[in-house]
Formats: sequence, structure tokens, C-alpha cells
Amino acid sequence: MTLLSVLYSAARFVRCAVPAVVLGPPAHPMLGAAARGALWMALSFAAIVPARAAEYFVAPSGEDTADGSEARPFATLERAREAVRSRGNRGNGVTIWMEPGTYPVTKTLELSSADGGSASAPIAWRARKDGTAVLDAGRRLAAKDFVKVDDSARLARMAEEARGQVWQIDLRRLGVRHTQRPPDLFEDGGGLFELYCDSVRQPLSRWPNDANTTIARVLDAGDSSKGKRTEGATFAYREERPARWAEAAQSDQLWLAGYWRVPWEYRVARVKRLDPEQKTITLAKAFFMGIGSKYAGPEGAGTEPWRAVNLLEE
Repeated sequence: MTLLSVLYSAARFVRCAVPAVVLGPPAHPMLGAAARGALWMALSFAAIVPARAAEYFVAPSGEDTADGSEARPFATLERAREAVRSRGNRGNGVTIWMEPGTYPVTKTLELSSADGGSASAPIAWRARKDGTAVLDAGRRLAAKDFVKVDDSARLARMAEEARGQVWQIDLRRLGVRHTQRPPDLFEDGGGLFELYCDSVRQPLSRWPNDANTTIARVLDAGDSSKGKRTEGATFAYREERPARWAEAAQSDQLWLAGYWRVPWEYRVARVKRLDPEQKTITLAKAFFMGIGSKYAGPEGAGTEPWRAVNLLEE
């Protein structure tokens, strides 16, 4: 809209609102000048008032078939994004207001450069009240969906004191898609789930429960930088406990986590072989520089920390 059209629109508004000032002849020249000055001030003010940014509202209790107004909010962020895209970023931008509550996130909300607006017309996503809009990518599990483990083969793998105390849930039946086995070697979460109960994070099964054990001796570092080696390292352990994990190792269900070479590099590796008689463990995959403290000789320092994680036996 040009300045002229703004003034014209404002003038029409003033004529309707204040007809005596605009339409009536002044009684005195000075009064006429004052009236013209007042009108010009009104028109100038009308010309510089910025347009208000467009607004859409989202609420957990909303509906995606609604219009996105404060009275009839959308239910999902995706619907708000599509409304902004359909409207186009005209005027002074767009604000998407998120009402208090929890918003389930079942897939990534993808925002491209087209969804970012501009410096003069930003597209902003804001909570109506700070800290009250929660994006929750977790899945709520009902107690009724848990059943007690009664499979004899699984019970045999558990510690005696745990039998009858372990419950299971079929996540795939509930629509959870990423339930594949963790990779043979990883340095992050590996896709393992985290379980929260009453807002408290539950620990994964592990051994030792509260600390780490250490390598007794490095037998083969498993250094992937030497040739085309793929099989992982082999080391000796001290305790009797790992003998219980032989079946887990044979069925590719045993992972060990540790600081295998330096105390700041954490890796989780699947076990390929476990020999209870020789008390040795071979990892499934080699990695760069292998295991064994870089500050000790080729047999390591005997202080490299490790533990078993996410294991039915524990």
C-alpha cells in the first residue's frame, strides 16, 4: 500500500468519525488552520502505525480442522506450519503461539529456509507462557500393556533373584518403529531406549551395577588401522560373572561399554565370542587404534574400565 492510499484510507476514516472537523466550514481562519493541523497529525499517525503480525494458535486440545484462531486453535505444529505456508509471509510476519501443555512428537518437524521469514517479517514460534509448552517425543506406556516374563528360556538366563520380578512390553505392537538391534559399534546412544517412570529415568541393566570392572590383559588390540582387519580386540577378564553371558554372546545379544584406550573416548561394542574356560572376550568389530591404554605397553595397563550393558542376565 502506498503512502497516498494510506492517507486516503485514513482520510475516509476521519471523515466518518469526525464529520464536524472535516466537512464543516471553519468559523475563523485560525480555527481552520488548527483543524487542518489536527487532521494532518491524525493522518500522519495513521500512516506510520505498523501492521500487526499475523497469528496462529496451537493447543493440545485443538483440532487440525479448526482455523488456528485463539478461539479455535490447531492441534499440531505441522498444521500450523502448513497454514503459514499457504498464507505466505505477507505484512509484518507471523507468530505461532503454543498454548500450555504437552505436544506429542511422533516424527521430526521439518522447517526449511522458506519457513524462517525475514528480518522485517519474521516467523516466530512462541509459548504463550515461558516453559509451559512441552514437545514430547517419548511414547507413553500403559501399565496394562506390560506382562510378566514367563518364557522358560528367558527365565533361565536371569539371575535367580530376578525371576518372577521382570516385566516385558511389545513396543512394535504399540507402533514403535525403531526397535532394531543396536549396531556392533557405537559411541552415542546406539538407538537404545530410555525408560522414565514418574519422571525418573530408569537405569539400563548392567554389570557391575554401580561402577566398572577392568581388563586383566590385552591379548589382541584389534587395531583397525593395521591392514584390512575387521574382527575386534580380544582381552582377558578376571571375574566369574561373565561366564553367565555365554548364551547372550552366542546369540549376538551381548554389548560391552568402556573407555578402551583413553579415558575420554567411550565406545560400546558387541561381543563376538566369550570363552568361559579361558576367561577371554573377543569383540565383533575392530576400531581405530584398538583397545589397551595408549600410555602403557601393548598388553595395556590392566586398568582399562568396561562394563556389560542392556543385558537380560543382569
